Amino acid sequence: MKRFFLAFSFACMLPMAHATTPPAPTAAFEPFVLEPNQRTEYSNLSFQQIHASCVINTAAKEGNDIFVEVLRKKGQVNGKNLSTGDHVMLHFYDNDLLDVVADAAGRVALTNNGPTTIKATCHTF
Repeated sequence: MKRFFLAFSFACMLPMAHATTPPAPTAAFEPFVLEPNQRTEYSNLSFQQIHASCVINTAAKEGNDIFVEVLRKKGQVNGKNLSTGDHVMLHFYDNDLLDVVADAAGRVALTNNGPTTIKATCHTF
């Protein structure tokens, strides 16, 4: 199974900014790619929780669905709290934002259920 360490495998993490101040991006990573009908696992290999914001790019005018399944630990996807065993289907259009918070040692599986390849460019906070 193809493994890529999304924006969850960061060597250097900075604390999140004060809750009333929007956090400033601290690092950018190469875009990750989700091929149609392919399941890909991502892990947070850091020793602390991370927060990433990703811009989704898809050529599908009708958008793409991404099935998210939490395999280990807990986190948030677009503000929705998820724990081990939870799953959710999200719909994205081109240039939509994906906001992710992942616990240390967390792992998720993403499946692109749409008709076209999805690319996501992420920044951590």
